[in-house]
Amino acid sequence: LSQAYPVRPYTGPVTLVRARHQADWKNLFSWDLSWRGHCRGPFDVVELDCTHLALLQPPHAEELSRVLQRHAGEGACAAANG
Repeated sequence: LSQAYPVRPYTGPVTLVRARHQADWKNLFSWDLSWRGHCRGPFDVVELDCTHLALLQPPHAEELSRVLQRHAGEGACAAANG
């Protein structure tokens, strides 16, 4: 996150959607892609069996849609790359 923006903790539920198959830079990020430290409420990570670039391509886009619909009633959804 940008250092120019003062990030305040979010207290609602968050679902992070990430790709299981990551590029060579995957070791630069933690399992939560550094989002957990900004969240005070329930935090869930859902991994889809694809690459970041394939998240919005069939059949993964349909799976992403199901995940977002399932979690939408629970609060905020954070769709992020993996």
